[in-house]
Amino acid sequence: MTATCLALLLLAEPAAWDLPQVVATALADGPAARRARLICEQAEAAAQRTRPRLQPDLTLTAASGWRTPTVRDPAAPNAVVERDWAASANLAARQTVWQAGASGAARRADLAVAAARYDLAAALAKVRYEIAVAYVDLLAARGGVALAAEGVKRATSQVERVAELVKLEKVAEVDRLTAEAGLLEARTGLAEAASGADLAAANLNRLLGRPLEAPRDVQPLADLPPELPARASAVAWAREQRPEVQALRRRQQEAGLAAGLIETATQPRLDLTGQLTARTKTAFGPAAEAGVGVELVWPLSRTDQAAARQAGAVRDQADLAALALTELQDGLALEVLSAWRADQTARERLLLATARVAALTEAHRVKLLQYDRQRCTLLEVQQALLERTRAEQDRDRARYAVHQATAQAAAAVGSDLTAVPR
Repeated sequence: MTATCLALLLLAEPAAWDLPQVVATALADGPAARRARLICEQAEAAAQRTRPRLQPDLTLTAASGWRTPTVRDPAAPNAVVERDWAASANLAARQTVWQAGASGAARRADLAVAAARYDLAAALAKVRYEIAVAYVDLLAARGGVALAAEGVKRATSQVERVAELVKLEKVAEVDRLTAEAGLLEARTGLAEAASGADLAAANLNRLLGRPLEAPRDVQPLADLPPELPARASAVAWAREQRPEVQALRRRQQEAGLAAGLIETATQPRLDLTGQLTARTKTAFGPAAEAGVGVELVWPLSRTDQAAARQAGAVRDQADLAALALTELQDGLALEVLSAWRADQTARERLLLATARVAALTEAHRVKLLQYDRQRCTLLEVQQALLERTRAEQDRDRARYAVHQATAQAAAAVGSDLTAVPR
């Protein structure tokens, strides 16, 4: 993509995207989504190749030879019975039209296709989760930039306040130097926050398949997402409806069918055959002939036990899949538990941090008034400001943690949370 095309593309995009737009873009054009769709298409194509269909096996053979002498008909010397040189070509076709015990072949192909599509659904659910987390991380990083900028503004105001008090000889010169050092520290924090925001934006661009440094404005999220559904309902939903569970179930059923299909090698089958032959013409042999026929093939005795061993191995895989399904469901239940606990913890942290912000904001205001009246030191004022800033950061982190916990919960159930019974 040329720089001109990229510039036109960026100009054509909306100024700020919300989360649904970003998720839709990632699902449509993101590298992870494209890779998942390609894997699904390849798996579907492989499954379709195993589906029974009208596609006869074709065999073409050709031969030529020389022998001597030429054989002629004694009653008609000019009639050649066998030539000293002859050539022939044969095209044979064979199509199995019925196989005992092979009725599950089409069902097996359907199961393989369904498993591939559930794998795709699981991969896209992972993309949605990663995008949601990256989106929230970017908002949190930019929120940190805003807080750092506010800290610089407060530190600047403090420097000006101390400078006036120094002029009035109410405080010592050391207070001015301390205030300026605090301003430098605030500016350093702002630079670090801006760097973190740039990295968060680059990560979101990476997931979207965009250049890492491409500009992107995102809209803020709602204050808080709605409460999660009941945990018991979410666990039951995840254990039964997660795409990974559905895919593994179908692979288990597919393995069971595969074992039966392998054993059909010893069962009777009905083949439709046909052939077309062209050869060197002789007095008693035509130059070309064609024929069709029906053959019943039944291997009554097989000394090779390879099919039986292969069927046993496939049945073992089906048994392992059953055990893996139970293990997977228990793991998914744990994922749901973790997401619900994370949501509960984040909401409790948010309540605590909001209360602390209110208390420490008032404490900082009181310290400023005391400093103006020379009842406390500048270090105490700066300590109060630092505690207030940390509380504001904790509040914002807790708010974004609630959004991340909601994204984690959606990933744990494998679908939109509105689909889970309340």
